[in-house]
Formats: sequence, structure tokens, C-alpha cells
Amino acid sequence: MPRITVSRSLVAASIAATAILGSAATAASSGSSRPERKDQILKVNRDAGHDFFIDVDRSATPDKPAPDSVGDQTVFNAKFLVGNDQVGREGGACTLVQLPSIYHCNATDWFDKGQLTVQFIGDFSSKEAGHFAITGGTGAYRGARGEVTYVAKPDGADVTFRFTTR
Repeated sequence: MPRITVSRSLVAASIAATAILGSAATAASSGSSRPERKDQILKVNRDAGHDFFIDVDRSATPDKPAPDSVGDQTVFNAKFLVGNDQVGREGGACTLVQLPSIYHCNATDWFDKGQLTVQFIGDFSSKEAGHFAITGGTGAYRGARGEVTYVAKPDGADVTFRFTTR
């Protein structure tokens, strides 16, 4: 019976060709199904809003009001404005995670075109601008990822949302 021999170079060439064709097919199919990403910026003013304090362990006193212990929460809502026109709303909650003023917060910001979810950990005693993660969105903001810059003012804040959607 005759023996069939295959050269190493032919085997190597066949493996390489298969790998290249497979990669090209994968790239072509995945490239066509990806939606185009879109950069967006929203600049708004946040009014002073309303804060409600929850004294979880009921340890607050008139001399030391809530939030005064780890676990206490601040629940809030506010309006977003451009000039005098309301363009959105915000609602969320912050939990005191380290005394005296380190909080973990989650918020949902909603506008006519959709909602953005935001979360962060921050020092509420800091006078520096806050930088918060945009973790998702709905509607025109579906798949949003980015950052919020929050600059506090006596009557609210200047808020800039910079994000990419799919």
C-alpha cells in the first residue's frame, strides 16, 4: 500500500489560510451588526431640589442631625433647566458609607428623549467638581457610557453629561 506524505509547509499553509478566512468572516459579520456609536453632550442647570434625610439607626439629635451615621440616606429630586425652561428631572438616593461625608449615590436623570443612570462615590464636603459615571440609558440614550461633571453652586449646580450611545 502506498504511503501518502504531506509536507509540513502544506499543513502550515492550510492552517494559516483557515485562520485568516475564519478571522475575516468573523470581523465581517461582527462589523456589520454593530450599531454606530454617537457622542453626545448635554449641558443643564440643576435647581436646588429637595433632599429628604433618613436616619436609619435613629441616632440623630438636634445638636447632631441626620445624616450622622453610616447607613443614613439622603433621598433627593431636582429639576434640570436650560435658561428658564425645564428640560428634565432627577431622582436618586445617597447612602453615607464613611464618616464624616463619603457617600455612594445612584440617580436616574430623565429627559424627553430618554433616561440616563448615574452612580458615584464622593466626598460631599469637597468644593471640587464632582465626576460621576454614566452607567446606562434608555430611549435615545440606550447603551450610554460616559461621565457627568457636577459643579455645585449655592442655588443648585451646573451639570454636563458627556457620553457615547450605541
